[in-house]
Amino acid sequence: LRAFEQRERDMKMSSFEPQSGELDAGFRCHAYDLRAAITQDTHIHKIVPHVSQAGSKEIVHHMDIFVCQEAVERSFPASPEERNSWCSEERFIEEQKVCSQMIWAYDRGALTYTFPPDVGIRLGPSTGYTHLMLQIHYLMPVHFPVGQGQGILDSSGFDLIVGGGKLLDSHLLGFLDMGLVLPPHKSRYHFTAHLSSADLANTIGPDFARFGEVQPFAAHLHAHDHAKAVWLDHYRSGKKIGEYASIEPFHGYGPDQTFIPIPKGAPPLRPGDSLSFTCLFDTSAVEN
Repeated sequence: LRAFEQRERDMKMSSFEPQSGELDAGFRCHAYDLRAAITQDTHIHKIVPHVSQAGSKEIVHHMDIFVCQEAVERSFPASPEERNSWCSEERFIEEQKVCSQMIWAYDRGALTYTFPPDVGIRLGPSTGYTHLMLQIHYLMPVHFPVGQGQGILDSSGFDLIVGGGKLLDSHLLGFLDMGLVLPPHKSRYHFTAHLSSADLANTIGPDFARFGEVQPFAAHLHAHDHAKAVWLDHYRSGKKIGEYASIEPFHGYGPDQTFIPIPKGAPPLRPGDSLSFTCLFDTSAVEN
């Protein structure tokens, strides 16, 4: 599952410049028809990311994979500019509803992930999905000479290793708080995003109804470079009963972006449970 080769000079560079000074080169989406390659149900049991570079700098900020219907092939806007916003705003989910959910997320520096031996992500006819969508967000290096030279040939994406016999189906559950604003000059600033029991039930209620509980086995504790520690807490009836995962010290982009195992025997999620993801930030060197 790789992006087609695309020269940087054909990308629409936006005016947004992150605090790092990198240039935001926008988003690209690519649809892949699975029907010829996967004719019977199977499972992804290993995911290997591959990322192109400009010199020694990775140009990918993040990559996500979505499952989609056949109509996704006809949903791409005609112009490159419109395709960029269509992809970044995920209109294929919100408006067109040709894709339904994200099944994998990669952030800069993450390593290969191998699933536990008894679980995987199901692909194939019984899922009702015929295509995968690869969404890539590009950031070019600081002072990159936009519109000059030969540009960059990008072949970023994933190798999806499938097979492994009859495995249990796994899914991705994610949450965030769009209200995050970091104040400057703080050496220890805590921010917590909370997923309430009601929101959790809205997300995985059918699984609760069918199985009674859901067992997490890995977590991606995503934050950027100002974060110095991250952890995911598990609550039941409003009381903390455990911590699913934590990274301290947290190093931002790099291997800490990899999904990490949740210890066997960790309590499962049950109706009425909630989750809190907390980041400890250091903005002491930030001016504004």
